[in-house]
Amino acid sequence: MEELPSETPIDPREFRIVRLGVDPWPEVLRRFFDRQDEEDRSGYFLGEALLSELKWVDVAEYYGLFRPKGPGLVGFLGAWFVDGEAEIHHIFLDPSWRRKGLGKAFLRRFMEYAAKRRVVSLYLEVRRSSHIARSLYRRLGFVETGERKNYYSCPLEDAILMGCRLPEERAAPSADGVSLTMEGSLHEGFDAGKSLRTGEPRILR
Repeated sequence: MEELPSETPIDPREFRIVRLGVDPWPEVLRRFFDRQDEEDRSGYFLGEALLSELKWVDVAEYYGLFRPKGPGLVGFLGAWFVDGEAEIHHIFLDPSWRRKGLGKAFLRRFMEYAAKRRVVSLYLEVRRSSHIARSLYRRLGFVETGERKNYYSCPLEDAILMGCRLPEERAAPSADGVSLTMEGSLHEGFDAGKSLRTGEPRILR
């Protein structure tokens, strides 16, 4: 996920987060993949294998970033939750919606949600050459923990492993422990008046 600051203002109230594992969203996500260029489809593994993960992998949760006033789905994030840990498998924004602070806001929302799920350790991997994404992850509290040689294809490249610990004091589940969801407005949970680009992630303070 490459993201640089942009002068284009973004109102987070225009974006909603939706659960992609229920109809009609899998088909919406398939059409979203079809709109991407071949390099992104290959480099980010956008295809049927990912779509099958929505249906068949019980520990996987996928959420889309949706703008109702248009153009619809602009990005998505997917992670696996297992025994107090979560691994982000995908985070992707349509190229026309990058460099606007959306990726940072989307990831911050996920980190707050993961803490409420009692996740203590959060992991992801990123291309070695993705210096902008690695810098963003570091600002959100991730540190580099290792590498996987020649993990990515098209082009062949190492993966850098990154992880962070979420504060246990923020891990407060809902009463039934199973009804938590990340769905809702993108701006929910952030301090009023903070910029998408400059607001610090409360979860890591």
